[in-house]
Formats: sequence, structure tokens, C-alpha cells
Amino acid sequence: MPVAATIRATMPPEGWQIPLFNELSNGYVEVVPNPIWKYLKYIPYSKPTKVHDQIQLYGIAKDLDDFCFKAVNTTSEKLSNMAIEASVWDLDGMCSYYKVHESFTMLPKTVTPIFKMDYPKSEHAKPVYFLLLKLYNKSNNRVL
Repeated sequence: MPVAATIRATMPPEGWQIPLFNELSNGYVEVVPNPIWKYLKYIPYSKPTKVHDQIQLYGIAKDLDDFCFKAVNTTSEKLSNMAIEASVWDLDGMCSYYKVHESFTMLPKTVTPIFKMDYPKSEHAKPVYFLLLKLYNKSNNRVL
């Protein structure tokens, strides 16, 4: 989930509406994104009958800023022996940057700078690139 400033910079105001949360009779929550998020293949933080809504565990989101805050950056546990994989992709599916940073620790409820990305400049830069970040627990090689 991007930060709220990114959503405001890349979507029209009607895309700033946070998802609706419909409580189902079995106690699970169905997440209904706005039409723009749905079109962009929004992945909800719940799966009815399988996973309770992860956002609402942090309280009901009041607005876009609160929703984005509650979606990726907090944990109540120290994360040790972590690795992050960063790659940059263009619309043709070509990877023009790839780097792995290993063996760092992240404290709970904090922002931890891991690295500064030194992406090479190109004379023939494309208009759109995608940044893919994967956070791994090295002890079991699982993506968080």
C-alpha cells in the first residue's frame, strides 16, 4: 500500500476514498475498494472465511492517511535477521536494477532506513518504472 501522498499525486480525488468494510454474518470482514482501486487490482487485507481484516486490528480507519498508515509500516515485534530485495522494472518486463541488502534488524513501530537506492541514470529513460520491494525473514526465507 503506498503512502497517502502517493495516492493523491497519482489518482483523481474520487480515488482517495478508502475501502468500505462490510462485516459478514460469520464475523469476517469483506473489503470493498472504490472503483479506481478495484480497477488497479487492489489486494484487500482480508479474505472472507479465511483471514480477518488486518487493517481493522489497528482500529477503524478514519481517512486515507489513517488507512495507509495502518496498512504496511508497524509491527509490535522486533524483526531480526532480515533481508530486503529491491528491483526496478519497466513496462516491457525488463529489470534494470536489482540489489539485495541482508542481515539487518528493525525495531517495532519505527521507520528504519536500510539503504539509499543508487539507480543509474539513462539517456533513454522510459516514462514509467515499477519498484518491487520484498522483505524477507532470512531464518525461514519467507516474504513478509
